[in-house]
Amino acid sequence: MSDIRLVLCETCGSEGRILTCNGGPDEVDHGECPICHGTGEELIAVEPIDMEDLFPCSAQIARI
Repeated sequence: MSDIRLVLCETCGSEGRILTCNGGPDEVDHGECPICHGTGEELIAVEPIDMEDLFPCSAQIARI
């Protein structure tokens, strides 16, 4: 069972647009971010983890 979370877009740095600075004080706008579609946020699916996911070796030791 997965859960959906809203996080800041890492691709555009939550700006919603792809901006670059080419050595000068002005930023160049390359348009809307293709990942977040201009919102600055993206939806990601997260799944619960258990102790075996964190410590796979300890699960084998516990079974012995």
